Amino acid sequence: MKITISQPELSRLASMAGNVVPNKSTLPILSTILLNASGEGLSLSATDLDLSIVIKADAEIESHGTVAIPAKRFSDIVRKLDSVDVVLEQKEGSLSISCGRAHFQISTMDAEDFPKLPGTQGVETFVAPSGTFKNMIRRTRFAVSQDLARPSMNGIFMELNSGNITMVATDGHRLSFYKKPEDLQLDNDYGVIIPSKALDQLMRLLPDDGDLEIGIGDNQSFFKTGDIHLFTRLIEGPFPNYQQVVPKGNSKTMSINKDALLVATDRVATLAASLTTRQIKLIIQKDQLALEVANSEIGKAREEIEAAYDEEEMMVGYNATYLLDVLKNMDCEEINFKLDRPDNAGIIEPAELEDGEEYFSLLMPLKLSD
Repeated sequence: MKITISQPELSRLASMAGNVVPNKSTLPILSTILLNASGEGLSLSATDLDLSIVIKADAEIESHGTVAIPAKRFSDIVRKLDSVDVVLEQKEGSLSISCGRAHFQISTMDAEDFPKLPGTQGVETFVAPSGTFKNMIRRTRFAVSQDLARPSMNGIFMELNSGNITMVATDGHRLSFYKKPEDLQLDNDYGVIIPSKALDQLMRLLPDDGDLEIGIGDNQSFFKTGDIHLFTRLIEGPFPNYQQVVPKGNSKTMSINKDALLVATDRVATLAASLTTRQIKLIIQKDQLALEVANSEIGKAREEIEAAYDEEEMMVGYNATYLLDVLKNMDCEEINFKLDRPDNAGIIEPAELEDGEEYFSLLMPLKLSD
């Protein structure tokens, strides 16, 4: 194999592929990137057996070949080269890297040992707007559970039918729900759980516009954007019945400026950082919201902001970190805070949504400490 490719392009591709390579593995071959030069062009592949990526690239190919190179070492070398053409040449048991006056030769592994990657055959495919899909992930990803003992909650539950995309994430303390109408041209309805690592890669890889091709199989899914294929093993369900935990009787509505609440919460929560529950108290009164943190050991903080509210006064406690996560992921000026009792879940949603769109986050309250 001998190819020539620009350094900025090679560095970008190596970084994308390297993001899939596991930090630690009992299989040394998984620490490599597979370079394949053929009549179809150059491709870079990486996998951790659950998540795989294949990237097609333009390069001047002088001779064909396949080589498995240590991902981190290769990426570090390429990143530090000058921004001119790089020549990669496969030699016996090694890869030669030449760029200007810089020359490296690094040991390689047997490409035959590299795992066989998933294919796209036999799965139903459809097209969705890339920007929409990326935005939906961003608005729900923060609520995904990190508890490995609850694997079905370690990803986003995605429901698909011909008219809608729905994404739901929960960790048992909070929940984020986003439903958006899209004409997907599907023959079947789907409900699958996409794992966190795949979600994070999609956030890095997806452009803000253009089409995203999606394929759903029995236990695998793939996503194609441009010359990038991302394959992921799906998490086995069942996902929790989220519809049962969404309250239906939250009739007390407080309308408030999202940025004002975000800034005030962030300031007052400075004192909540050392508390086990990160508790912040919301004191909701007519046309006013007060945020409080008080503890005999650390001190107290209070801030008042204007709010539109005309119901009975109430106090409710929330984890400040969870509340901040909700507010940071809402792209709107005004939000509605829908409440029932201090011991019932609260719902936060944008004051305005597009036709057919549904988006809200649910927060479980904390028992107020004296």
